[in-house]
Amino acid sequence: MARTHHDNRPRLRLQAATLFAGNLAFAVSQAGTLVILSKLTSPAAVGQLGLGVAISAPLLVLAGFQLRSIQAAGLSSNSRFGDFLGFRLWCLAAVMTVTLGIAAFGSYSTDTARVLVGVGLWKCVDSLSEVAYGYAQNQEMVGRISTSLITKAVASLAVVPAVIVLTRSVLWVALALAMVSALTFLFYDRRTIRLVAASRGDVELSPRVRSVQVAEIVRLGLPLGVTSLLGVLAYNIPRYFLQHLRGEQAVGYFSAIGFPFAAFSVLMGALGQAATPRMAASFSKEPREFWRSVGTLCGVSVLVCVAAIAICMVWGPSVLTVLFTRDYATYFSSFMVLLAAAGCWSLASALGYAATCSGRIYGQVPASAATCVSALILSPLLIPDRGVLGAALVYLVGGAVNTLAFAVLILRSIQVTRMNSSALESALPSEGSV
Repeated sequence: MARTHHDNRPRLRLQAATLFAGNLAFAVSQAGTLVILSKLTSPAAVGQLGLGVAISAPLLVLAGFQLRSIQAAGLSSNSRFGDFLGFRLWCLAAVMTVTLGIAAFGSYSTDTARVLVGVGLWKCVDSLSEVAYGYAQNQEMVGRISTSLITKAVASLAVVPAVIVLTRSVLWVALALAMVSALTFLFYDRRTIRLVAASRGDVELSPRVRSVQVAEIVRLGLPLGVTSLLGVLAYNIPRYFLQHLRGEQAVGYFSAIGFPFAAFSVLMGALGQAATPRMAASFSKEPREFWRSVGTLCGVSVLVCVAAIAICMVWGPSVLTVLFTRDYATYFSSFMVLLAAAGCWSLASALGYAATCSGRIYGQVPASAATCVSALILSPLLIPDRGVLGAALVYLVGGAVNTLAFAVLILRSIQVTRMNSSALESALPSEGSV
């Protein structure tokens, strides 16, 4: 058994490093897009893009049903790739319909409404790759995932500045990014799907919708989807209040200085996604290895947060001047609060991976609901007077609440595991009775 642990750790580290490289490149491209927009356009334009992401993200998370996690962990044994693809396509059609409705009937300017639709289209097309990623991740073909992410990152960084210079339009930026995602899926991710299918011996890859498989996917994914939806809402509720009370310019400043969330999510996403298949397998068979992986995820998130805060304290407000413009440096105190908040949210994310792999799916809903409630209570109290700093404080408290709620859930999982072990030991005959 010890040998198995020893053999698995280098492989897990390699997978995590491979995914980290891809996710890092993709996160750099996302941050680079914000930097380019902040330098070549106005904060209001950055705010339009940030608002579009804030509106589309909850819809995509709920409609996504965490399919990638279900695929990677192999939770739906009766569903095939075609079932996941067909389900995702129908959900994305629903997301675009709702997005069009929000843009048409919401109290937004014509330009902002068009950007909302463009960003929604971009995010829907981009999420198609998630089906391929989950399929490849289940077979631990993480190199294909990383290459896909890097391809999109490089293409995005090449396209965005050119589009901005030519059009000065955030809408055209969103449409260009949607084209990048579509081409990557058509010419690379489809090849990944065929390679995974060949290794698994799968034949049927066409999208299909079968009632039994849909019911199973919904049963498994709805609790995870609702949990993620509540988390995303808690993340975006401060943006909604900020846009309503201070306008798109304030959202632009807030979205730009919030880039630490992308950096931390890259790290935890790489580690968590690489560890998910083995954590799910080791929970019941090798509990010590499972809890060792959980400790590693949590420890890394804490150490990175502390290191980032220390570096930025030494560097000071000039970090925001270098990345964006001098105007953004006035929000340095808000930026430091957001750094601490990003650390809390990444720790909660690590605990969330542990909860999913240990089968604690339904318990995640109240944990995320508590975070959402805290954002709803604190946003109208802190944002009207403090603006961007108030929104950052809401993030920090929400991250702390989320971490505490998931910690309670994990402690409960430990108690149940110990109770089951004790029951098993008491059921076994003692040596004297044999």
